[in-house]
Amino acid sequence: VVNVQSLPLAQSAASPCDTCLAGCCRGHDLVIRGSDAARISRGRGLPIAAFADLAWCSADEPGSIALDSGEPRHRFRLQLRQVDDLHGVYTERCVFLATSKDLGRCTIYESRPAMCRAYPTTWREGALAVVSGPFCPPDSWSLAKLDVPWHLALHEEKRRLAAIDSLLEAEWNRRLASSGTPRTP
Repeated sequence: VVNVQSLPLAQSAASPCDTCLAGCCRGHDLVIRGSDAARISRGRGLPIAAFADLAWCSADEPGSIALDSGEPRHRFRLQLRQVDDLHGVYTERCVFLATSKDLGRCTIYESRPAMCRAYPTTWREGALAVVSGPFCPPDSWSLAKLDVPWHLALHEEKRRLAAIDSLLEAEWNRRLASSGTPRTP
């Protein structure tokens, strides 16, 4: 059992995350890349199969890999495993979200996936932007409240790792397609 109050806060003491329901960890599939899975596995000493699942996806989705060479191609992506959530609003949560009543804290904060590290920012049309969506109350975040140089560096690292992952995925998919050998998960 994890003591939620002892876990590190996502930002500063004045963070909107302090009283958050952690909808970003509950409200959608948390897609990860190979570099994220490796970092979490090393950081927690867990095999990737203990916390990630392969989920079917479309062929055009970034980060997808093929597991067979047949037609139609079956493509998959990695995502963090979801577990049942007793919270009234959500039915599932990230396997690494520790909860106490309405509060939630990440138990892998230091090795969390790139998408979680970057939240609440995104890279949109060549510029840093604050994510707006259903998980945070309106006006919770603004660039003025964030360490912009840190987030810019974070997005640069995220793009660098995604480029490496994309090269590995493309090479895997190319080799599989040229082998003509069906493979099963």
